[in-house]
Amino acid sequence: MSINARVDKVVYCCDAPSREAFLARDRHLVNGSAYCIGYCTRSTGGTAYTLRYAEKQGLRIWNLAER
Repeated sequence: MSINARVDKVVYCCDAPSREAFLARDRHLVNGSAYCIGYCTRSTGGTAYTLRYAEKQGLRIWNLAER
């Protein structure tokens, strides 16, 4: 059985992989969440951006790199 047969919905953020596609995917995931769990060791880059975005959206953040 394919994975598509096992999911509730499939969301396509972009047609091809790119930095913008990954950021769109991450924003979509944050917008549908109440919590954000990540592993971020730097203050720059996609993971850091997503954690900051999640915080601005009011999500509770767990950065496992800080534990």
